[in-house]
Amino acid sequence: MDFQKKNRFMLWTIVVLLILNISTLALLWFGLLKRPKPLPPPGTHERLLEGIRFLEKELNLSEKQIQQFIESRNKHAEQAKGIHDKIHHLKKQILDELFKSAPDSVIFRKLSHEIGNHQSELEQLLIEHFLELKSYCRPEQQEKLKGLFFDLALMSRPPKPHVIQPERGD
Repeated sequence: MDFQKKNRFMLWTIVVLLILNISTLALLWFGLLKRPKPLPPPGTHERLLEGIRFLEKELNLSEKQIQQFIESRNKHAEQAKGIHDKIHHLKKQILDELFKSAPDSVIFRKLSHEIGNHQSELEQLLIEHFLELKSYCRPEQQEKLKGLFFDLALMSRPPKPHVIQPERGD
């Protein structure tokens, strides 16, 4: 009789462990399926569509507003591209000057000043773009858009610089 009780106990232990293992595997499997999919890479068409879908959902945009947002974004991107190209060209000129046998600091100052002017143009362009987006929104949407802009500003804050301490040769 003692032998039967041990067998019965072992059988129930195996059944319980089997159920626990199957449950654990099921939870892991379904947990993996529910992971959010990663965002598409920046600058891709898919990423832009993802951004529009996000704004549509967060602000409850109408079809007309979606079209206005897309047109405004495309206009902004085209204008900004030209300025980014100018900045890139100026930075290339700085590198060219940097590796001359006798670099001219006056040229560095002139080129960096031009880059600063173009950065200012980009900021103005962005402000105009945001004002345009705001103009398409109803007052309650403007409040939500304001929150999104603040979140965006916090996310784009530059990281704190990490200072590397020299090793001490004690």
